[in-house]
Amino acid sequence: MIELTGIRLSLGKITNKRVTSNKISLFLLLFSLSIGLLRAAPTQINVTGATLIPTNTGQGATDVGMVYFQLQTTKLSATWSAVTITLTGTAADIDISSVQIHKDSGNGTWDGGGTDASIGSSTFSGGTANITLGASESVTTALSVRYYVVYNISGTATTTNTAGATVASGAFTANKAVNAFTNIVSGDVSLPVELGLWEATSLNATVDLKWVTESEIENQDFIIERASSGSATDWEEITSFITDEALLGQGSTTRQTTYNFVDEAVEVGETYSYRLADVDYVSNITYHDIISVTVRDDNDFQIPESISLSPAFPNPFNPLVNLSFNLKEAAVIELRIYDMQGRLVRTITEGYHGSGDHPFQWDGMDFSGTPQSSGVYLVRLSSGANSQIQRITLLR
Repeated sequence: MIELTGIRLSLGKITNKRVTSNKISLFLLLFSLSIGLLRAAPTQINVTGATLIPTNTGQGATDVGMVYFQLQTTKLSATWSAVTITLTGTAADIDISSVQIHKDSGNGTWDGGGTDASIGSSTFSGGTANITLGASESVTTALSVRYYVVYNISGTATTTNTAGATVASGAFTANKAVNAFTNIVSGDVSLPVELGLWEATSLNATVDLKWVTESEIENQDFIIERASSGSATDWEEITSFITDEALLGQGSTTRQTTYNFVDEAVEVGETYSYRLADVDYVSNITYHDIISVTVRDDNDFQIPESISLSPAFPNPFNPLVNLSFNLKEAAVIELRIYDMQGRLVRTITEGYHGSGDHPFQWDGMDFSGTPQSSGVYLVRLSSGANSQIQRITLLR
């Protein structure tokens, strides 16, 4: 047996003792295994991130920053080439026209698409968007790079919907393993004003404009524009908060708010179109539906002796039901839809109507365009003290 005298590693101490060749062999084996384990430890990518505070979230808004994420490797370097973003909230795919990934310019702050260059984009399908980068992005131990998930909102987005973004732990495509991490989730954003009612009625040779908001986000004020029937594209601003403090918005609130404005600068017999716009804190303007009304004096009509609501068809229906009524003489009429709890769901038409048949349709949605659930609804036709009610059934 060969014996050596030298330095020997022991648990917690170093001693100068005689070591047999068998002990040396065991030590070398353990040492080799340890080195092998160290060499086998793979390069992994660490991911961190957080939500951004979105701004400019109205219809047609662009470069709405949702969340950011940062990547860094545990050793050596790696690359990533794609990421999957999940849509949250009540928004549909079509409410978001595109989702993009922007790379930070180096200042660590989302600049609204200025110097933070877009490196990939896609659209949502089934609530997810798979974004493949134009070129693979490098990840190292020395540099933690920040990336932004950015939405462009459709110009026809449903005003009652909310939208958020999630980057899950399995969302990345990379050449190295991505460590598990807490999901990066944004808060939901919604359009600045959720409009529940916007209507125009005419009595006493004036036009009474009324609108109801169900909620407001960073809403500074409202603007009302008018056009005559002869020039429906020639819009004229007739009032704003500058001339009428009653048009000041509520800022951010979830409380229902009712607004009114009476337009007296009109002529009896003329038909006018109106459109409402809300303005947010950074002066982004969002327009709402155009409504029209014919100006009437009290002497222009009378309450009819009888009104006739025709049977709705088809009934049950999905998605449209045909509604109509007949007047023997001109009258002010209201045709409205209520649910079985007596809540107003939709005003189909109201105001002055001439004699004859008047056909309309209901698409199963409320004032804000939200589809209503299956069930029984009430159609109510009224004029003065006269009214008729009919039941219809919506089947989804």
